[in-house]
Amino acid sequence: MTPIYPGIMTPAITYPEVITLEKLQLLESLNPDFTLWFYIDGTDISYPVMYSGDNDMYLKRDFYKQSNISGSLFLDYRNTQIKGNTIIYGHNMKNGTMFGELRRYSDEVFFKQHTMVYTYSEDQIIAWKIFSAYPTNIFNNYIKTSFSSKDAYLKFLNKLQEDSLHKTDIVLTENDDILTLSTCRNGEGNNGRFVVHAVKIQTFPMPVSSGDTTVLSN
Repeated sequence: MTPIYPGIMTPAITYPEVITLEKLQLLESLNPDFTLWFYIDGTDISYPVMYSGDNDMYLKRDFYKQSNISGSLFLDYRNTQIKGNTIIYGHNMKNGTMFGELRRYSDEVFFKQHTMVYTYSEDQIIAWKIFSAYPTNIFNNYIKTSFSSKDAYLKFLNKLQEDSLHKTDIVLTENDDILTLSTCRNGEGNNGRFVVHAVKIQTFPMPVSSGDTTVLSN
């Protein structure tokens, strides 16, 4: 029998227990626009993500659709499923809430220490790994979702990785699904953006559990 050498084995990927199935179901019952829960490991970014079919509804509305300058995290109107390039928008709040912490990815130490992203839905948990972060503007089509071929999609992914302020050894393929996290940044008037990209690396079934169902408060 061939011996196993733990020293060269890839560590098993796990996920933090950020939210339960019951809480996800409660959120959906409170607002059918709720799509998934989003969390970046080691940060305060842990929020519901909404989908309304347009990019205006949750720009300045909270989970309960009440007026709120912080808005909500929400999916691009073209992302009817979590596949290909899935874009999540969020405000860059001065107090660091919503996507305010994304700007910290300009620092290489922070980038290397906070690489794991998790999304939670009723059917599965997905682990994503960050491979790119950079300042840009609205004239850079990093939010493209439709491609003429797999080769065109791979060229798009490679460009996102080349644009990164910090390099990784992640090798992207034409079959990868990615998350694009987009927020505003100071400079260039209203056109400046800061972007973080993560690639899907593993999925897990959402476990059935029970407990407190308090998630959000008015």
